[in-house]
Amino acid sequence: MKCPNCGNNLDLNQKFCTNCGTQTNITEDDLGKITVTREKKVLAFAIPFELFIDDSKIGNLPNNSTLTSQVTLGEHVVKIKSPETTISQNITLSNDKKEVEIRVVPKMGLIAAKPKITEVIFK
Repeated sequence: MKCPNCGNNLDLNQKFCTNCGTQTNITEDDLGKITVTREKKVLAFAIPFELFIDDSKIGNLPNNSTLTSQVTLGEHVVKIKSPETTISQNITLSNDKKEVEIRVVPKMGLIAAKPKITEVIFK
């Protein structure tokens, strides 16, 4: 999550920004979830993707896996990186759309697998 005053990256459980001292006042009603699922594919199975949300690394996304991150409602940038390329998806979570699932498959490139978003589902 980002500080509403200065934009500094914060943990969800932080009550105050470590950069500017602004109180965050985040409640359960202000939170949503972003889930990224990498579907199983025989080709390029050994090449992991890296998942970033708002420039914070969430983790590695190997073949046939899922990562979920709790985030604040609002606009977010989801980036999926491979050794060959990076793709981005802008996501806006709101009170009526608090969760999103992004499905990704590896698509073979010249050197390695490239991530390709196949579906974005809001819940």
